[in-house]
Amino acid sequence: MKDVRAKRAFLIALVAIMALITLLYARRSVDGQMAIERQYPRKNAALSLNMEHGGVIRIEGEGKLYNNDLKAMLRQADVKNSEVRDVIVGDGITEIGYMTFNHVRNLKTLKLGSGVRRVAPGAVKGCESLEWLYFPPSLVDVAADFLFESDQCRIVTGGEASDLPALGNVKGSERKLTGIDSIDKLQAAVGDEVILPDALALWWR
Repeated sequence: MKDVRAKRAFLIALVAIMALITLLYARRSVDGQMAIERQYPRKNAALSLNMEHGGVIRIEGEGKLYNNDLKAMLRQADVKNSEVRDVIVGDGITEIGYMTFNHVRNLKTLKLGSGVRRVAPGAVKGCESLEWLYFPPSLVDVAADFLFESDQCRIVTGGEASDLPALGNVKGSERKLTGIDSIDKLQAAVGDEVILPDALALWWR
């Protein structure tokens, strides 16, 4: 009888401890999320960030992508700024806001989705490692100083975006590749001697 009571008491205590741990974890999660929201108040809550196979980051949602939104989503996903190397922006996003990718220093490839119409000043400021940037045909306005401190970056465009005045500030014809809508066309444009990063294969999927 004593053994039964002891087992029952043990089980009750175990359940109580598990409930307490769950409560504390949930509270910590809420507190952590509130801390992120206080530090980086979101302007567009209709955005999400997902890490895909190979470390490619995909940002989905609707409307404008702001700098604070990017920082908050990275913190929430426990992804450090230094770990961001390849980014694909979804088709529902219409604008890349002022200094959105400011000093994401290890960013190497960035594809803007087919819905992006405007790129604000300094959108990729300080992205000194940026090598490949895709502009969709939907673009109608790109700030003249959208790109600096990224001297080796190649700008790949899908059509009409090649006529954007801002591209005149990008020096070197080899850095402006127009009319590209597939990985095969991109490889043909740069030549077989250039090895394309694996992340670019996802650009047209």
